[in-house]
Amino acid sequence: APQKPSPGGTRDPLAAVAGALRTGARSPGRTPSGLREAYHLLMNRTDTPALRSWAMEYVAGWLARSGHGMDRTAMQLPERWGHEGL
Repeated sequence: APQKPSPGGTRDPLAAVAGALRTGARSPGRTPSGLREAYHLLMNRTDTPALRSWAMEYVAGWLARSGHGMDRTAMQLPERWGHEGL
């Protein structure tokens, strides 16, 4: 059974957590200092708008760098993947 508020007006801990989850992050958070910290934050589900933005920018940059020069290598990726390659 849920706990009743104490005379001091405090709610039970589960209701407080549920309320905090419903309201979301109070601040945009901070940008991670690097990949190692971002990995730790992402694995612990410490998702804030700043972390999400940093991760999206990191992935976009990584994908752009990884595709650079792909068309000039001996082992090129196919233009289109057939169903058998998926």
